[in-house]
Amino acid sequence: MIEFGIDQRICYKCKIEKPINEFPKHKSRFGGHDYMCKLCHKKYYKSYYEDNSKKNRKHSRKYYWDHKMEKKKNIEKYKKENNDKYQRQKYIALQIYSNGYMKCENCGIDNTDVLTINHINGGGNKERKEKRYTKIYDFVA
Repeated sequence: MIEFGIDQRICYKCKIEKPINEFPKHKSRFGGHDYMCKLCHKKYYKSYYEDNSKKNRKHSRKYYWDHKMEKKKNIEKYKKENNDKYQRQKYIALQIYSNGYMKCENCGIDNTDVLTINHINGGGNKERKEKRYTKIYDFVA
């Protein structure tokens, strides 16, 4: 029988009474914590992974191939829907960085399709990677 206390609980796997903070949180369980302690959880899922790794890998591959075209369509749909937003952000960022003159100081290019922040030395891309922005204009606009 599993006992419930405010600060103690008995693990149903190892049958040892432990403090409640040694049980993982679980919203749908009584008291908001799981019945199995973290240590038993770890052992259980490790053995489950070892026992079912081939089956899971096979299932993942099948799922990938079955849904490959659907995923591709969703990516294209997302790109189409968000292209306007991206272009607006790019335009605002270029205006901010260029003080209204959308032209490269180094090479003189003024085509906004190829013009990016620091497109000569790649400094804008380095900054984006350091700050972990997904798009170069997210941090500006």
